Amino acid sequence: MKLVITNPNFNNLIRLEGVVKSLQPDIKLENLNSYLYYNKDSNTLNLMIRGALAYASINIPAEIDCGDSPTDMAIMIYSNNITHFLGYCKKEDIPTLTLQDGEKSIFSIKSEHDTIDFAHMVAQASEVTELSELYAKLNSDTSNLFTMGEDSTTRFCDGLNHCMNFINEGVKNNAIALYSDKMIASDNRHVFVHHIPLSYPIKSDEYIALHRKIAKTLVDVLTKDKASSFSLGEKITISSKLLGFNCVLNNKIATIAPPSQGDLENIGSTELITSLQVETLKDITSFFMGFYSSKVDYKTIIITVLPTELKFELRNSGVQGYNSSNVERILPCTIHGNNIDGELTVIVLIDSIRDFINNLNKIDMVTINMDTNHMAIVMDSGCERIYIAKLMDKKGN
Repeated sequence: MKLVITNPNFNNLIRLEGVVKSLQPDIKLENLNSYLYYNKDSNTLNLMIRGALAYASINIPAEIDCGDSPTDMAIMIYSNNITHFLGYCKKEDIPTLTLQDGEKSIFSIKSEHDTIDFAHMVAQASEVTELSELYAKLNSDTSNLFTMGEDSTTRFCDGLNHCMNFINEGVKNNAIALYSDKMIASDNRHVFVHHIPLSYPIKSDEYIALHRKIAKTLVDVLTKDKASSFSLGEKITISSKLLGFNCVLNNKIATIAPPSQGDLENIGSTELITSLQVETLKDITSFFMGFYSSKVDYKTIIITVLPTELKFELRNSGVQGYNSSNVERILPCTIHGNNIDGELTVIVLIDSIRDFINNLNKIDMVTINMDTNHMAIVMDSGCERIYIAKLMDKKGN
């Protein structure tokens, strides 16, 4: 069968280019990572993805000449080639696509100035059947999916974006824990808590784990269409009529063991030391980060509490006695600690402080709690809080 496709509208594909790349399967056949699928019943052309992480379809509106005896049809393609071509195609230069299966298969795009025959592979009959069944499931009734209001969607996406900054790739915790009133991202370096009342129905004593990669996809779609609907669980469903996008994602790969409220109370200090403006903290972190090589995985900073000031230090012992250095900055501020016996010194990761304050406005205030008895210092901006693991205090704990 031969399809001649004119006046195609690739806006959906262009807007979802990042989503398409993140959902494509890791295992590809000669770089062929997705399908162009024609559905005869709806007379539509769709880009479809089928992999371990996700099943997805994106509609490509177009005028389609399918001949007298149309059937469902699919070819495997390298979708990056299409988006690359579209990046160089002028808006007024609308291309024509030709798809043909059989022994002399064709996948070509022709515009006023360009003619391209793309690498492809005709899908077998069994694959076309599977894609047809998948397409029907993806485009079935979505009335049972959940839709947030515009403001709630914005806050929800902001929270997910902030949490993703605190998930380290390759570690055991690869997900965000969603509660009815907060989100948590954690690993052995820190615990980040974003307080937000979620309108999505979650029982007060339970949480839903959301894999980092799936959270990014959800944010990408919701920010482009705040009327998108979705469901959360072991399978994540996302649907956007505006973008012609439907997908089901495998969330069983999500792994997180978030600390309980009791755990947080046990590890986090309640001893208020001082309050600082975000702009001040950003100046300090950027100053010290500049002395670190980008090759250093974990960048530490020493914080010493003195009666009327905080002292920040970077100490580098060098290699075998060479290239040692010491950087020190004093910050005069009001110290509130009442139970500090002499100096209080802690070593923490400056990366965690930087990532926390980068979420905030420069005029926001951040409280800092620390003592010698708890495992973590605590920074709090009101709607967000981070527990940063102490690597050492003045007693060597």
